[in-house]
Amino acid sequence: MMTKAILAICLLGAVGSLVIGFAGGGWSLMSPEDVLIFPLVVGPYALLAAVAWWRRSSGWQSLVLLGTVLLITSYGFWAIGTSVYRSHSDPNGEVAMDLSPVVVPAMQWLVAVSLATLLAVIAGIKSSFLAR
Repeated sequence: MMTKAILAICLLGAVGSLVIGFAGGGWSLMSPEDVLIFPLVVGPYALLAAVAWWRRSSGWQSLVLLGTVLLITSYGFWAIGTSVYRSHSDPNGEVAMDLSPVVVPAMQWLVAVSLATLLAVIAGIKSSFLAR
């Protein structure tokens, strides 16, 4: 049951981040080379969804994954939404270079990779003790 919730939140986070980015106008003027933003934005959610599916039998790990997915999704929506709001609310159009489309997913990647690595190490340690 918790795995389905994690997968649904991951899907909502990935699609929602892309929608907020396109609605903000910053991504609608992208060049073909800028298509690399998609794996950057969607990747952390895909990684956490895969880890959630892999660790679905462990209750406490699923709970940790659920909390992490909720955290990075809410952080991503807040940060990118704030960025879009600031870019549209500046009356003079003098907006400083906005790095949130890159920094926010990079932070999400950092959290996702760290958690996936930690859970893999825990699973490895657990299996090595069970093999004895």
